[in-house]
Amino acid sequence: MPDPIILVLTPDDPCNTTITNSETDEVLYTVFTERDNDVLCTRVNNDDNHEIANWKWGGNRPDSLTMTKSGITVPAKEWLTPSSVPFSDAVSFTVHFSDNQEGNYRWTGTSPGKQLELRGEEDKKHTIAFFKSISRPPLESAPGQATLTLTGEAQEIMDMVVISFLLLEKGRRTNAATMGGLTRPRAGVKAAGVGELARVFLEGIIKSGGHIV
Repeated sequence: MPDPIILVLTPDDPCNTTITNSETDEVLYTVFTERDNDVLCTRVNNDDNHEIANWKWGGNRPDSLTMTKSGITVPAKEWLTPSSVPFSDAVSFTVHFSDNQEGNYRWTGTSPGKQLELRGEEDKKHTIAFFKSISRPPLESAPGQATLTLTGEAQEIMDMVVISFLLLEKGRRTNAATMGGLTRPRAGVKAAGVGELARVFLEGIIKSGGHIV
């Protein structure tokens, strides 16, 4: 089995970041968020600078996820399906391979402040990927490296792992930033993990008392 790969996010921001191999410093993914017809859109490019996925922020509606190669667009929640177990913070998703085989995987720890961990749907013991953030919730930045570690099994579906992770982490940080009275970050403190355009988006939520403007 291959050794685990540690991916480094610079900066610790699921909306705008460069993802590199910790051992080789090779750039594997580039993530950026831009305005597309007045809608925020996050795009993920691979190491060949080809887009593999993008999602348009939905505000009060689910994000709209497009897998670029297939051209299929679906609400993100149809791919990242919440657990049917009451009060569970697990989110599962299904990966469809080109040979029509199907693999099922489950992210856990999706609530703000918890560690995201990925396991096979039927394997509750072995973690195949996990994320360590350097951000102090909800909005402060801290020094260090944010890392996403992938075992051999996760490396086989690395694009799917990275895309699903970025979507979930963006959602976690958006929720953390708008919970607890929708308070603003202190003066001089940069909003961690939401990017400049996304920060403007969140400020719109704050100004409107929780509604998208």
